[in-house]
Amino acid sequence: MQIILVGFMGVGKTTVGQLLAQQLGQPFVDLDYEFTMTMGATPGTYMHQFSEEQFRIAEYQILKKQLAKPNAVISSGGGIVTLPISRELMTDSNYFVVYLVSDFEVNIKRLIGDTNARPLVTKLSRNDLHHLWQMRQKHYHTVADLSIDTNGKTPTTIVEQIINKLNRGKTHG
Repeated sequence: MQIILVGFMGVGKTTVGQLLAQQLGQPFVDLDYEFTMTMGATPGTYMHQFSEEQFRIAEYQILKKQLAKPNAVISSGGGIVTLPISRELMTDSNYFVVYLVSDFEVNIKRLIGDTNARPLVTKLSRNDLHHLWQMRQKHYHTVADLSIDTNGKTPTTIVEQIINKLNRGKTHG
């Protein structure tokens, strides 16, 4: 089964995804990395050269390609849920989508200290980022099979919660 991690920038999708993949013995796929390898430009560079809409369409195509492969843990980009066709793709019953939830303030603290500047963080004000965070919440919930509040939890604890849910799902249908 493909597992897709969604959530706002800075929530820990990559960190949790790598650990989860290791625990499950599955490959780990970072969608931003795959984007860079496929398109020859980082998401930020691509958005700057083209548009966010064109980036989201390309991101969708890369996600679709990854989902056609066997089992993997996929760390998505924070805004992938903004494109309706991406949300539709993720709600397929063959995929298990985990929404990593955290408070906006927690996300902002992580983003400020992140040296891998995300394109929207560098060009939006704090208020605009908060608005973006609020707008994306409904989309994350729409695609999620499981939501995990990550506030104050270690990546190991989060991974244990995901694995427990996966195990319960296997035994209870």
